[in-house]
Amino acid sequence: MKLRLGVLHGGWSSERDVSVSSAQQVMRYIDRSAYDPIAIEIRTDHLWSVHTDEGVRTTTPSEALAQIDAALLVLHGIGGEDGIVQGLLEAHGVPYTGPKVDTSAIFMDKVLSKWQFQIHQIPTPDFVCVNRPRYLDMEDRVIADLIARLGTRAVIKPARHGSSVGVSVTTSRAEIAAGLEMAFALDDRVLVERFVHGTEVQVGILGHWSDYRVLPTLELDFRDGQTWFDHETKYGTDRSRIHFHIPARVSDQATDRLAALASDLYERYRFTGYGRFDFLVPDDGQPLLLEINTITGMTPSSTYPLMAQHAGISYPDLLSELVEQAVQPSITAPRRSLTANAVPS
Repeated sequence: MKLRLGVLHGGWSSERDVSVSSAQQVMRYIDRSAYDPIAIEIRTDHLWSVHTDEGVRTTTPSEALAQIDAALLVLHGIGGEDGIVQGLLEAHGVPYTGPKVDTSAIFMDKVLSKWQFQIHQIPTPDFVCVNRPRYLDMEDRVIADLIARLGTRAVIKPARHGSSVGVSVTTSRAEIAAGLEMAFALDDRVLVERFVHGTEVQVGILGHWSDYRVLPTLELDFRDGQTWFDHETKYGTDRSRIHFHIPARVSDQATDRLAALASDLYERYRFTGYGRFDFLVPDDGQPLLLEINTITGMTPSSTYPLMAQHAGISYPDLLSELVEQAVQPSITAPRRSLTANAVPS
């Protein structure tokens, strides 16, 4: 019998459109000989809708989760990637794909992530955390301090948003002020990072923290004046400004270092399922870790499935591996017994 698999998507974050696109791709390619997929949407009003062949029914989270044996998460951003839904699933005893509550909560927040990198002496670009109350009280002083420490060439990011939403790359005081205003419209805490020139490289890892594979590295090659991986370049239809190289065109030494740094954190924070580690490799060849993605995009233009493909893992097989990892017995949390309708292979 098939495993009833809830594909949780939507949510109320700024990355909702990416989540919906990922869910459509998952529903198209999931192995229906092994799974009975049920699309479960978390709406912007926080209500839950279950999509079936019979139509759409709005219900409570508990009622929706009672209809499934496991959850495949393609939620992004606040309320989906930050441990909130993971905790709800833990409370209901529903196994789910991806990292657990604590890992999700830490690495959804870019400022918390940076502090963890510092604790474990993981190289990362210099940065400053700016909180909204202090900025509102002394805007000119905050900007002056930022420029004194980081210069005007900086990267400004809302702490708890992804997909490059609300991110700006600055070259002047005026652009820093505008970038802060844009980021604070989304979050009350903002990361301001020194801009470092280099090659952007992604490292994907697949598996349980005690038994995993490092996927081939992926290099972002910007073209036609594009200088960074903004939201439009990531998910727009015009792909002429970005090209991917797999594996990345960096030295063997840098490649080994990338894998070592990513693996170290993957094990330290007991990742389960998968993770994507975004690095910058400057001219000196010493990688700098930018951030970690705990639920990667699964859209047609997403990078993680490409890395898996180059490792010989097709998109349907990738989904199956994530689900099978999720339903394996775990000593870290109780699991609801699978129904008689679901007998895992």
